[in-house]
Amino acid sequence: MSCARPGWQCRGLYHLRLPRLPTDQIKVIMRPRGGMNEARVDHVVLARAITMVAALTEQQAEEDTMCPNKMQNILIISTQHQSNAAA
Repeated sequence: MSCARPGWQCRGLYHLRLPRLPTDQIKVIMRPRGGMNEARVDHVVLARAITMVAALTEQQAEEDTMCPNKMQNILIISTQHQSNAAA
């Protein structure tokens, strides 16, 4: 890899891409505020908390995919169901 041109490769961010999510699903991007450092939070606990706050059952949320991005402090949740995305 050459760093002749400045860009994302030269900053070392090329390996931090999120996995490819299904194109036919709805993506919800969450940006936690209030000082929550997403890198220090257990993702299982965070997924359960999001499910509880959205008033979803475990069966409703089991097909959803949660992809945390620690560098940008965001969460991307991919779901097939409009009702889950609206919650």
